[in-house]
Amino acid sequence: MAFAIVEAATQKGPATKPVKKNNPTIVVSARLGGFKGGKRKEEVLTKEQLLKIASIAGQARWAKHNCNSSKI
Repeated sequence: MAFAIVEAATQKGPATKPVKKNNPTIVVSARLGGFKGGKRKEEVLTKEQLLKIASIAGQARWAKHNCNSSKI
């Protein structure tokens, strides 16, 4: 029994993953694509569709906010 306790206590924990750094070139191109995508979305979708998307996004943001404020 003592052997099992010592073995469990001395086992190595899970290996940590290396921190991945973002490539600045990819970050800039993704940001530019996001700017273009917003304008394109506005041109293609109807007002009702845009309102629905905005409503869902707002609810998601407030849900995160409400969860964090209850921990204070």
